[in-house]
Amino acid sequence: MGPIPRLLRDAATALVIAAGALAACSGAAAPPAASEVVHATEAPTFGTSADGWASARVELVDADGTTHVVPVRVAAEPEQRRQGLMGVEEVPPGTGMLFLWDGSERTGGFWMKDTLVPLDIAYIRSGEIVDIQRMEPCPEYDDPRTDCPSYPPAAPYDTALEVAAGWFAAQDVVVGSAVTLPGTTTTAGS
Repeated sequence: MGPIPRLLRDAATALVIAAGALAACSGAAAPPAASEVVHATEAPTFGTSADGWASARVELVDADGTTHVVPVRVAAEPEQRRQGLMGVEEVPPGTGMLFLWDGSERTGGFWMKDTLVPLDIAYIRSGEIVDIQRMEPCPEYDDPRTDCPSYPPAAPYDTALEVAAGWFAAQDVVVGSAVTLPGTTTTAGS
């Protein structure tokens, strides 16, 4: 068989597989009513290039059952987790940064070295918030190991979400709130 017919056959096979996957997804439970879902803005760039960073939409369910959709940048690589929101001058309300690891539980805290704005952090384990803390900036220091406090979690976690300070409380997102972490998509740049 020549290259063109084989190419067409491969394309047709891919199309059939994609259509089947789409049909399988359409049988899922209906999404919440529009009045029960609060969407924030698009994924933030935080004033820097988004090259190499993935973006996602995290869903948080507040104490009243309302789902808040939070666009995030994803820090999944060691260097991205080290960088976090250092040097960022503004985190728009309803956006954040999601820190992902390999799925193993962690107990170490976060610090705010070179971070310019106050943040809230939610420590998450198995899709549930296990602790929320407010973290204060530490842009100036003599020795960051002693001058910048650490914010350890109250319980082990496998994921962390940072947002602008006060956002969790304003949305009534609390310890015990459910968190859905959908798949991520890599950005092409900002």
